[in-house]
Amino acid sequence: MCLDAFEKENKLYVTGLRLLHFEALCHGRLIQHLNEVFKKKELKPHYGCVEGRTAYIAIGYQLDAAVFLYESFKHFATITPQYASEIREMPIYKDLEIVRNNIHTYFKNGGFIKKTSSIIEANLVKYEMIEPDFLYSLRSDISLVFEIVGKKRTLIGSDYFVQHCIYESRRDWTKIDYKNFTESLSQCISLIAQKACEEGYWILPLKPVENLPCIELFDYKSADLFTAGDMSEGVIFRLILMLYQLSYGLILVEKIVDGKVAFQDDLWCCFLSKILAIKYDESFDNLESILRYSKKDSTKLAEYLDAMGLQMSSLKARKFAQNIRNTIHYQRIKFNEDSLDCVTIKDYIVAIYLSNAEVDNMNQFRNYSLVMIDEIKRLQEVIRNIISLDKTYEY
Repeated sequence: MCLDAFEKENKLYVTGLRLLHFEALCHGRLIQHLNEVFKKKELKPHYGCVEGRTAYIAIGYQLDAAVFLYESFKHFATITPQYASEIREMPIYKDLEIVRNNIHTYFKNGGFIKKTSSIIEANLVKYEMIEPDFLYSLRSDISLVFEIVGKKRTLIGSDYFVQHCIYESRRDWTKIDYKNFTESLSQCISLIAQKACEEGYWILPLKPVENLPCIELFDYKSADLFTAGDMSEGVIFRLILMLYQLSYGLILVEKIVDGKVAFQDDLWCCFLSKILAIKYDESFDNLESILRYSKKDSTKLAEYLDAMGLQMSSLKARKFAQNIRNTIHYQRIKFNEDSLDCVTIKDYIVAIYLSNAEVDNMNQFRNYSLVMIDEIKRLQEVIRNIISLDKTYEY
């Protein structure tokens, strides 16, 4: 159904559909940009085992794309209920739902403990490390991801993240599975973008970045990872999932995309801020859960947060991020007509973001985005202080 016809029949979901179409166009542009990045040859590892930029970015973006596509399908099923069952029977849908729901890096009511143990034990079994033998010292059951800047390595995640994202599928994913899933995400998003008329949005092309980040994978033992952090195994596991999401988001908007240029454009500022807001909100929800329910570790964690000037009660960007994050649900989009200065589609999209962020103008929106980025970076530092594996090499 074309948008004009839909507007005449049902005005309730038009705002969400407008936003959905715009974000599909942005995702399409971002996918094109990432494909160009993936074509660029990575340097041989300086200190790690293998180069990891392409894998790290691809897996991080896969979750963003899954969230967008799943929520898009859900919105289409709402506005065209006659096709809802067909959407749910699509081959990609089951895996899409699983990956999307793992936007959460914790489960309520303590369910994450079982998940953590299952993932860790499965790796130990796979690499024959349950019972140490004479080859134990040569084996590793996980990969840690570090960004290399000069002679320093900085922890940005672990392959636990992808295992977390696909855990509920209850099957082993092969390289072909990942490839097929990623291609399906890209194709579906492209189809949605093609249905949206790009005229009037004036979405600027993303600028290529000359010096792409150097990211390397290091073979590691989970036992060493958990002893590197002064907290329980379950909490360390959750923290490193958070670190992946936060670090990927920052690297994407600051080092894969030319963030200084993109954030000056109203539309890209809105879109990229939403990507960060999702990660910010989920991570601080996770943090709040640990502080509330982990009796063993909450006091230690609070001390680390205090040292970095982060208290849950005084986060300046929390409400802003929550509001932006909740726009993933396209059928619940708010719209304040007072935010609309003009009648162009670009102004309309900006007004949608301002309405949902509950700010008056783009200057306020940008300022909150900068505060959000600052609080993300401080939480990054907290996690790295707890999981103390950063290192500066002598050569």
